[in-house]
Amino acid sequence: MNNCSPTIEQLRASYLKRLPDRVAALHRALEQRDFNQIQRIAHQLRGSGLSYGFARISESATAIESACLEGQVTIIRACITEFDGQVRDLLASLAGVE
Repeated sequence: MNNCSPTIEQLRASYLKRLPDRVAALHRALEQRDFNQIQRIAHQLRGSGLSYGFARISESATAIESACLEGQVTIIRACITEFDGQVRDLLASLAGVE
């Protein structure tokens, strides 16, 4: 095994560290009404959330992506707000564990 390769724990920690930036990117895209960008970010978060074991993050990202496909601005906004709260809760709960 190559000791230079990051472990899954390191990759997961890096993912968690970047989540607030991804949430901010969703909010910026919403302000700009860039629904294609929102859909791209949500799609990435859906897959990566599952890969790193965060099913709720993935489910919320799926809801954002679906709302984008349907063009439901009010629902997109609500889903992003819910996603933001879930990320904050997740990070706060993990901070208490460390």
